[in-house]
Amino acid sequence: MNVPSRAKVIEACERNKSLHPASSEMAYNDSIWIKYGTHRTAGQAMLQMYVSEHADPNIVRVPKTYDYFTTTESNPPYTYNIMECGVEIPMDWVFGDFFSRSFKTTGDLQDWINKQLEDDGYEERVELPDERHICHGNLRRHNILKSPQGVTIINWEMSGHYPLMFEEYGAFRNFTRHSTGFERCLHRELFGPGLTENMLPIYKVAIINMVGSCRPRTLQLPDYSYLRSRLMR
Repeated sequence: MNVPSRAKVIEACERNKSLHPASSEMAYNDSIWIKYGTHRTAGQAMLQMYVSEHADPNIVRVPKTYDYFTTTESNPPYTYNIMECGVEIPMDWVFGDFFSRSFKTTGDLQDWINKQLEDDGYEERVELPDERHICHGNLRRHNILKSPQGVTIINWEMSGHYPLMFEEYGAFRNFTRHSTGFERCLHRELFGPGLTENMLPIYKVAIINMVGSCRPRTLQLPDYSYLRSRLMR
């Protein structure tokens, strides 16, 4: 694979930005796809690279990451992810994570979640398990594709090394946004017909993270019981 130099990657992305200001990804050629922007991170590229190297391609494929780098000349920094382009990449987003945070331990993450709930006046608290897993975070039908090489999972921007309930939250969140039979069946196959007790507080904190509060005065929170009953049909 003839991977372009980093200078050529930057040049191509700058040209693409001038032609398509709203875009943050592009086909460099028939074999290489580039994602770029301030919302991209080296951690996302590293995790995608790890999964593509260790996943069994007979079960599922993940686009290979050939190179990634971050430029610090801009503020915030700009990250580029140069990857395999073997399938059509749909332009689709579900989550909006406007704040970049990192946590050293699961306990730190748990404390942060519970602090958000406390500050917003909710009584629920979460207790996260110590065991963590590689989670995609955005498993929906547009990110699970069938290609001549088999099943391919794309768009790893929401991925991370989390307790497994965060993968469940991603599946549940996709159902609340899209409410299709695919999302319902996927959740049931992966996590069973019900929801774990942590889903409601995590759901609330995700909305707090995006808009500042999920109280009715700021945002009409969807009826959780109704959504849960629809998911369990």
